[in-house]
Amino acid sequence: ISGSSKKHSKYVFAHSDYLKCSNPLAGFSSKEEAAAAYKKFDKVICVSKKAKESFDTLFDTSNTTVAYNIYDIERIRELSKHTPFDKKKFTVCAVGRLCEAKNYSLLLDVCRELNDRGLDFECYIVGKGEDLEMMLKKKTELKLDNVILVGATPNPYSYMAQSDIYVSTSIYEGLSTTTIEALILNKPCVVTNCTGMEEILCDGERTYGMIVPIDKTAVADAIESLYKDPKKLEEMKSLAAIRAGNFETEKLYERIMSVIK
Repeated sequence: ISGSSKKHSKYVFAHSDYLKCSNPLAGFSSKEEAAAAYKKFDKVICVSKKAKESFDTLFDTSNTTVAYNIYDIERIRELSKHTPFDKKKFTVCAVGRLCEAKNYSLLLDVCRELNDRGLDFECYIVGKGEDLEMMLKKKTELKLDNVILVGATPNPYSYMAQSDIYVSTSIYEGLSTTTIEALILNKPCVVTNCTGMEEILCDGERTYGMIVPIDKTAVADAIESLYKDPKKLEEMKSLAAIRAGNFETEKLYERIMSVIK
């Protein structure tokens, strides 16, 4: 597309932390070739400020800007009304591709730690990917009968809605779509401090979720604090509902249109 000679505006979306992702040059023979291609676009639209910083650093570009993805809030809330499982316990949910970036190996370690602390809970992990075999093996080794690997589903929102907490243990993101979707469903979020999480959950004055280091004990402590404190859990739900207003469909649509106009 960058090589097209047609006299149309050209845009490309950058969805990752390009200094941390495993293959930022996929499809190119060199960084120079990639940079030359990206510079032919009218705009490189990055999905977070941190994604823009990493992109600019790697490719030395000046045609980047930031615009968040658009979320179909009505559809998300409608789909969330379905009941995919019989909720009997405190429930933790994670959604995303089973891959290195999402760091689900850490989440399994966290679940083992919480079991050892005596918490009575279930964890639903929704998604498919190349780490499935590793996770199945580790789940067995750690005796995690309370961890359910759901696999792929067209409706992850129903699992989010049934859960008490949404958890992300990612090493890097562009801007975590699933964390924003969890906010839309008013779910307390416990997330590791990777690309974009502060943009999602902080406004400079208040934090609307729990951002912790990429560390087993830190994640386990955060989950346990909400498990043991129903009042705090309810407060986090209210904060999530407030923060969800930042991602209203019309507001994000207007930002995208202002960029491409």
